[in-house]
Amino acid sequence: MYIINFNTKGFKLFGNFMIDRPKTKIVATLGPATLDRSSISGLIKAGVSIFRINFSHSTHAQAKELIRNIEASSKETGIPAGIIGDLQGPKIRIGVLSENEYAFTINSRVKIIMEKRSEKADEIPLPEKEVYDSIAPGHRIVLGDGEVELLCQEVHDNYIAARVINAGTIKSNKGLHIPGAVMRLTNHLKKDMDDFKFCLSNNIDYLMLSFVQNKGDIKRFREILDERCPGKLLIGSKIETRSSIENLDEIIINSDFVVVARGDLAIETSCFDIPIHQKSIIEKANKYGIPVIVATQMLESMIVNEEPTRAEISDIANAILDGTDAVMLSGETAVGKHPIKAVQILEKTACKIEGWISSSKETYMRQLISDDRIADAVAKSIMVAGDELMAKCLICTTKTGKTARLLSRYRPKSPILAFTHTREIIKKLLIHWGVYPYEIDYNENFEKLINESVEKAREIYSLEHGDIILYSAGLSDRKENAPQTNFLNIRKIK
Repeated sequence: MYIINFNTKGFKLFGNFMIDRPKTKIVATLGPATLDRSSISGLIKAGVSIFRINFSHSTHAQAKELIRNIEASSKETGIPAGIIGDLQGPKIRIGVLSENEYAFTINSRVKIIMEKRSEKADEIPLPEKEVYDSIAPGHRIVLGDGEVELLCQEVHDNYIAARVINAGTIKSNKGLHIPGAVMRLTNHLKKDMDDFKFCLSNNIDYLMLSFVQNKGDIKRFREILDERCPGKLLIGSKIETRSSIENLDEIIINSDFVVVARGDLAIETSCFDIPIHQKSIIEKANKYGIPVIVATQMLESMIVNEEPTRAEISDIANAILDGTDAVMLSGETAVGKHPIKAVQILEKTACKIEGWISSSKETYMRQLISDDRIADAVAKSIMVAGDELMAKCLICTTKTGKTARLLSRYRPKSPILAFTHTREIIKKLLIHWGVYPYEIDYNENFEKLINESVEKAREIYSLEHGDIILYSAGLSDRKENAPQTNFLNIRKIK
């Protein structure tokens, strides 16, 4: 058992700097608009908990610089920030067009050529041999985020003849999809493995796997992680293919978190199916107790505009009402004109919706799918008691983060203050809904454990006379020596 002695080595405890944030976590993608420390510090202060580094566009040298800037900004602001490394996966991209962009008209003829660059307006470069081996006449070919759609008519060794069936414009290096086709791109797997090893050797906390088809895609990376450095980072799966929808349960079970990647998923299935898929993915992730992130076009208009549309606010609100743990910005913070304002809009929307949820008299109940029935029962009891007593906060001390994760899974109305002794656990808790982690020191005295943690919570959350708090922890069995969330203490502040 442990007693907390708060130190000054970790993140500065500036009062309630994290408690003022919404329970729904904010993930932001870094890019040309937000590379420097000043921008990153601004994003952290605005409400970002986790930063995404996209290895589709970042070299290892660029990623190292971003990691240094994130760590420096986190230290400067005194607010912890996690880092997600997003692997490219079998993402097919066209090459470089001779002009800034090409405009395609309906029924016009197009050639997809086996080159890195094109010189003609009716040719699209695509240096991916496996694509030519896998595609067949009749296949749809979608460019970008659906701006242009082609129909494959002929396949030759070094070019594909196609007809435009959905007119629009396309720029260099945009994505190319062949809905329904399953391809194993060996060159892409090699790049993913190189980027994965980079993440293991650097301070990356989360890993996003792209275009996951089934549990085998996850286990390939999990086995390397377990062999080299178990627990170094959390592995998440982006749900963005038809196969991932068909194999959703096995993917969720084998992932540490999942991402509703609405952009590519809309191309692989249909944009009309996205609301249904989003609700289904969140519902299943919630049942298994796995964190879930909703991504893509949350505030797309703010890439250019300073204010969001009403529809975008409703979209964010519905993702939160569906039960997401986090929402993610992509182009809005990577290349947008108003990255900090976009984060502020997300935070304001989340706080508004969460306030409305908390004011509801209905207790949030759920039936989790879990093997740890005792710990789950204790966590549910804490949630029920906290909601019934209108507790000011829930406090837990955790060595591995498990107690905080369990409490988060039941979505209590009260914030969860999680005290742990390592920065690694702090960063891994940043993805969980409603958890506010702080760094501490431990020593062994159970009586002081509760008193010291309550005193620290009083400092962080400005507890007053009459406030009710709940404290939980995992007590180790002397014979088994296995900590388990099995302790609850209720106190009224005097």
